[in-house]
Amino acid sequence: NQDAYTSGVVGILHREQAAANIMAGLFMGESLLLAEAGAQIGAMQIAITASTTQLPFFVAACDYTIIGEELFAAGAYVSQDKVKMGGIA
Repeated sequence: NQDAYTSGVVGILHREQAAANIMAGLFMGESLLLAEAGAQIGAMQIAITASTTQLPFFVAACDYTIIGEELFAAGAYVSQDKVKMGGIA
């Protein structure tokens, strides 16, 4: 359940006073709630999604946003895997 997951994560963020919040994957209505919870506690936030309908919320509330296929390019860059790097060149 999307709402149960969201309230659980928001609770953990506030209780633990997380320093960073990295959100990756498919997001729907919970995107702004999760991003706002991280912003309220001052966490550094990175959002990674291909959900174009949720991008405006992540761009507004997060420090960094990786958009769509940039996810795969970022993974290749971080891993420095030559095969993956060749696939995005």
